[in-house]
Amino acid sequence: MSGTQENGDNADWVEWNGGECPVTTGTLIDVELRHGQKLGHLFGSEVDWRHDVMDDDIIAYRIHKES
Repeated sequence: MSGTQENGDNADWVEWNGGECPVTTGTLIDVELRHGQKLGHLFGSEVDWRHDVMDDDIIAYRIHKES
């Protein structure tokens, strides 16, 4: 997964290497965790953006889009 836009399920994903929250308060996001699980419809301000070299580190995110 790269920081570029792609077609299909990988569209709009941004690679994440840890740090401060990259979105404004109230922004809904989807995340992919290091162990491969994808979670959706989360508030960006309510997740841990740091990297602790754990399975639940966020490795990619995108702005949530209603289906």
